[in-house]
Amino acid sequence: MCKIGAMNSTTDIEKIACEFQDGEMCGTPEYMAPEVILQLGYGKPVDWWAMGIIFYEIFLGFFPFCGASHDETLLKVIADGIPWPNRRLPASVKDMIEKLLKKDPVERLGTTGAHEVKQHPFLKNLEWNRLQEEKPELALDLLCKERSYFHARTAPICDDQYEEESFTEEPYMKISNFNCCSPQFYQAEQKNRMQNTAH
Repeated sequence: MCKIGAMNSTTDIEKIACEFQDGEMCGTPEYMAPEVILQLGYGKPVDWWAMGIIFYEIFLGFFPFCGASHDETLLKVIADGIPWPNRRLPASVKDMIEKLLKKDPVERLGTTGAHEVKQHPFLKNLEWNRLQEEKPELALDLLCKERSYFHARTAPICDDQYEEESFTEEPYMKISNFNCCSPQFYQAEQKNRMQNTAH
């Protein structure tokens, strides 16, 4: 994400939001911001939109805007509200995602600078310097034939593919213990380890 200093006026914020006017539309449909799809000009707020999609995917396990085709997905990004399945999420998580997924880039969390996101109640106690120094936990065994923890790009991950779950507040409030590996990854890894020890 790019660093932007605090803006002094709405005009400055609008300049940041529409910094590029090349009219190109490229990227993964599930992560594309509305302003890119509509070719209205875009700026750094598209990164904050993508971050909102990623947080939604991390906490709920599927994309918020998901269609049977790329065109349908793009239409949902533009026209639909954020779908909230019948699952309990901490209020701070939901609030952060809603602010990152504002359709208007001028209103989107992070538009005036990364400090906005860092000061959000969900992230404000995160030790950013320590996080930057940490090594990623995900280490894939490229020789392993098990790939069930990867979702096929041809089959979008939608809410109706998952059973209802309830989350407690506790795991989400300890973001320092957060792990980016999906449950499917751990199941596949465990299965792989059991197969290796059996041989």
